[in-house]
Amino acid sequence: MRYFLVMLVMFAFSSCDDGNIEASALTVDPSQLFTCDNTRPFPLYNITQNEVMILNLSQNLLNESITGDTPKTATLNSGQLVYRSFSDNVNKTFFCAAIQPIDPVAQSEFISTGGVASIDTRANMNEAGDTLSFTHTINLLNVNLAQGDKEIRIENLLYGFIEIPKVK
Repeated sequence: MRYFLVMLVMFAFSSCDDGNIEASALTVDPSQLFTCDNTRPFPLYNITQNEVMILNLSQNLLNESITGDTPKTATLNSGQLVYRSFSDNVNKTFFCAAIQPIDPVAQSEFISTGGVASIDTRANMNEAGDTLSFTHTINLLNVNLAQGDKEIRIENLLYGFIEIPKVK
């Protein structure tokens, strides 16, 4: 009887489903963050070989206000962050072309269902103290990406840095 009870408990624990949650190790190179038009910094792309993360934020988050000790934050609602993997490597030209090529093909796409983007803004000045541009450092916090019943969680990821010229 004891053996049967132990086997029943072991079976119960081994058959639990975690809901297809993947604690993913998505990697991005923070220095690879880019936009197709530096005067209109959206969307923001970060490509690593055949994977891309695309971030859409409100225009006022990458403005000329310096954040100081408290970064600006934005709640990532549905679709503001997209992760795609492709059949082959992609580059800036692929996303910035007037007509996007048909190859490579997206093999999977995960779309944000929640999380936070944290933006730290610093001024870049010349020797005279004049502001020339602003560097925005973007971190992704507690992000959930979903594709059907599959989910990827990102606890804390340095998404990248982007420099935006000062509006004259």
